[in-house]
Amino acid sequence: MTDPETKPPNKLARLGLPPLLLALAVALVYGHTGRSPFLLDDTFNIVENPAIRRLWPLAEALDPPPVDMTFYTRPFINLTMCVDYALGGLNPETYHRTNFLFHWAAALALFGLARRTLRRTGMEDGAAWTVGLAAALVWAVHPLNTAAVSYLSQRGELGVGLFLFLMLYGLNRAAAPGAVLGGVFWLAAAVFSCLLGMGSKESMAAAPLLALAYDRIFLSATWKEALRRRGPFYVALALTWAWPLSRILTFSPHLPEDGFDPLPFRHYALTQAWGLSRMLGLAIWPRGLVFEYGTGLVSSPADVWPQLLFMATALALSAWAVLRRPRAGFAALLFLAVMAPSSILPITGQPVAEHRLYAALAAPAALAAWGLWRLLRERPWAWRALVAAWIAALGLASRQRNELYNDPLRLWSDTLAKRPSNDRAWGGLGQALDARGRHAEALRAYELALRRKDSRITRSSMGTTLYNLGRYPEALRQFQASLRLHASDAKALHWLGLTLAALNRHEEAIEAQRRALSLQPDYVAACFQAARSLVALRYLEEGLAAYREAARLQPTALEAHSRIALTLLALGRADEARAALLDGARASGAPARAYFEFSNALLAQGHAAEALDMARRHLELEPAHPGSLNNAAWILATSTNTALLDGDEAVRLAQRAMAQSGATVPALWATLAAAQAEAGRFDEAAASGERALALAREANATNLLASYALRLEAYRGRRPWREGGHDDAAK
Repeated sequence: MTDPETKPPNKLARLGLPPLLLALAVALVYGHTGRSPFLLDDTFNIVENPAIRRLWPLAEALDPPPVDMTFYTRPFINLTMCVDYALGGLNPETYHRTNFLFHWAAALALFGLARRTLRRTGMEDGAAWTVGLAAALVWAVHPLNTAAVSYLSQRGELGVGLFLFLMLYGLNRAAAPGAVLGGVFWLAAAVFSCLLGMGSKESMAAAPLLALAYDRIFLSATWKEALRRRGPFYVALALTWAWPLSRILTFSPHLPEDGFDPLPFRHYALTQAWGLSRMLGLAIWPRGLVFEYGTGLVSSPADVWPQLLFMATALALSAWAVLRRPRAGFAALLFLAVMAPSSILPITGQPVAEHRLYAALAAPAALAAWGLWRLLRERPWAWRALVAAWIAALGLASRQRNELYNDPLRLWSDTLAKRPSNDRAWGGLGQALDARGRHAEALRAYELALRRKDSRITRSSMGTTLYNLGRYPEALRQFQASLRLHASDAKALHWLGLTLAALNRHEEAIEAQRRALSLQPDYVAACFQAARSLVALRYLEEGLAAYREAARLQPTALEAHSRIALTLLALGRADEARAALLDGARASGAPARAYFEFSNALLAQGHAAEALDMARRHLELEPAHPGSLNNAAWILATSTNTALLDGDEAVRLAQRAMAQSGATVPALWATLAAAQAEAGRFDEAAASGERALALAREANATNLLASYALRLEAYRGRRPWREGGHDDAAK
């Protein structure tokens, strides 16, 4: 007879309650992290990753190039990033939303797997449903999982968790009595899940062996029976290894380039003893979480002998449990199998990381929920109260932890408070400070990072800060030092080229950009900057070809199209320039914005007729745009080309711009003054010029004061203003 406390809920509740509860739990814990910015490796995995820019054809999205970006060996994750980019560009919220969906789906899959597995142990369906849901909720809100869910580059962990649980769930369903077509559909689904997991991250490697162990422990009486019933299935699972192996053997950014040195291997193993002990402790008591542990290795067994003893005992107990209590022992087996790839094979980067526990954490979560139920099954109310309090406490801790991901400065400060010798954390702090405009503090953080370890990434970041501060010789030294550490860094070569160009060393700048392009042929910024240096050296035809290549690589790059036109104008090919601008506007997909940007670029270079044409084309699409109204008015009022002058129209356009933007923008008053002067209304022009000057002083726009004063003097002398360029376009 079924205990009323564990009576299965009705069918509607059984189907709808778990998804709703799990969705609510995930939303409460992670819903506020949608505004979290890109962090650490997200820069080159997402922001600077050209492989996520095209979703179609799918074959290309599933075959990212072999460069130093995480997703080469994780092609399915690259595909999901392509989807996110297609939906939201580089808006982090889109990527976080996908991570939330992955995490919710993984929690739901874990619930289904746990419930059906518990039923296989003889537990009543009501109890299995309740304990399975508790295990999924505990796992979904555990603070350790924030490192995988809130850090976008670790989506691979989410993929492994989701597809591992789905694979085992499919296997369980296939073995159920009365399964459709003898379970063939579910076995096929399990194989497909395994394949997607293999395309998500290397920690899925043990999945086929885990499936076989699960079959033997929960579904079959003997190994022979498992293989007899589902032998072809395990062959199919084994074949899924081919996808990641074919890529890892070609190139892997996660493995040492020089092979495995025995001494670092020994140090890595010692570090794993410390790391696994810590992770197990955090699974039980998740306090003091660390975002980035650094790359340091333990060098002596004496430093970690308590952890070595603990892990030896844990491994011995796990082996005993698998042999003598296999159903409980499977939890230990799953934990160790998922952690094995990163624990056994030395990898580049941090040897210990909390995000790697994502799928493995399901084992202790389920074991704990089941153990508490066994302990308190005679008092189900106590079990429910204890589990509810446990879930609430974990959820609150996770929500508080996620607050740090919303603020990189706080996140890196928290990391350094716990790992003060972590060079990568000092580098991350420098980047966070630099983003806040605290450049001096950022440079100090970079220096502290370099004292701990010389790093190409830190040197490049420091060089970028120095470049943006105009300290070009110092920036040059940092980029050169970065490239001595890693000569094939396309980004560092690009910034080296930028710095050389700023120092007017254009020949060297072109060579640096060409080296960057040889490493990354679709590097748009390198192509564009090479073109700029070529044009600066008056190699106009070569520069034009390079600008056209940049526009081909990125049709939405408006500056490339405007530079094509400017170069053609410099070559005296005005008709081609106009055609190039029209082609660029169409290719951009946003012609209105394109015409405005083109108008600004042309005006800044003194091409008034072409700029006026672009402004008018823009106004045909957006008649009330204050920027193009202002640009057109300025040209009609001040152009040195007398054929373009029309004071009355300039006044009308300037007044329309003023009506759209209000009367507090100095540039609009300056344009109105110039228009009134061209129309012969000098008293009004002087009054408008005085107003522009006063507003510029109020705004502390010191760069405008001298030119505004000169214009005012002209108006008072009853002279219109003539200017070949334009320093007042409304932005």
